[in-house]
Amino acid sequence: MVAVKLAEAMSLLLVACLSCSAATYHLDPVSGSMTNPGTAEQPWSTLEAVASAGKSFIAGDELWLRTGHHGSPTIRGHNDGEVLIRIENGARATLRNLVVRAASNWRVQGLEISPETAPEFERITLVNLAADATRIVIENCEIHTIRDSSGWTAADWDGKACNGVSISGPNNRVSANRLLNVNFGISVTGASNVVERNVIENFSGDGLRGLGDYGVFEFNTVKNCYAVNGNHDDGFQSWSVGRGGVGTGVVRGIVLRGNRIFNYEDANQTHRGTLQGIGCFDGFFEDWIIENNEIRTDHWHGITLSGARNCRIVNNTVVDLNTTSPGPPWIRIGPHKDGTASSGNIIRNNLA
Repeated sequence: MVAVKLAEAMSLLLVACLSCSAATYHLDPVSGSMTNPGTAEQPWSTLEAVASAGKSFIAGDELWLRTGHHGSPTIRGHNDGEVLIRIENGARATLRNLVVRAASNWRVQGLEISPETAPEFERITLVNLAADATRIVIENCEIHTIRDSSGWTAADWDGKACNGVSISGPNNRVSANRLLNVNFGISVTGASNVVERNVIENFSGDGLRGLGDYGVFEFNTVKNCYAVNGNHDDGFQSWSVGRGGVGTGVVRGIVLRGNRIFNYEDANQTHRGTLQGIGCFDGFFEDWIIENNEIRTDHWHGITLSGARNCRIVNNTVVDLNTTSPGPPWIRIGPHKDGTASSGNIIRNNLA
């Protein structure tokens, strides 16, 4: 009797495991329908429609997107393991923008995200990871306002350029994306996020912003700043916020490693301005590591921390792009703007 009951239990467990095996779903904006089962022969429609339908997925599931426009999806759902959203081989799948909220364990790979691909243009943040989004990976995507900004006036840059990526939640990763013709490139307010190996090319705000504790920014390229408004543009910028407002808190544990920040590549670039390299003026900044970065700029601030404790600035190279003012750039730690001295820092083996 015991053996029979054990066999029945094993059989039920096997059936349960088979029913929970990961699946591949296919999405086709041209011929798909949400009444279909999502198979290769009978695909669903757009990613926006699938997200709006509230479908749930399990670890290992994959959503393969075919060529066409997939709308403006808001991805929701906490997965036990990673669920992949990717393009089918050789496809060009586009979104106007992407929002991820109340979600975890999603990977988005290889999409083109731009309002230029939508039926109507709208200035919007192109990728938005909300405060309740965690363990999200955005990788190998093309993220741009438009592909060609060569005809843009200063007013076009000021009024049309979209913000690239905003990360408010913790423990996310943005990796190996190309951001083109944007306002602010990648802005991080959540804790423990990784921003790596991205290219931010042609921007009119700041290339990178890191306000969340324990963020890692490494091996990114930030280049070609367009000065079109009153923003003081930075390749990377941070500031603290406390109970008394900006400059009354602490930003802890940021790592800036192996990044390349170039004010411009073409001396004849239109709307070319001066770019602060790594500009952090409203500390305190504690336990930072800034190492092996290359900064080519036309400004005094190559690397500046105003209000720093126990930070390391080592093995960086800062180069002046021309002989005009402002500049040449420096590597500098100064007091907090309230006059409190910085302490416990190391500046070593840098070249300016």
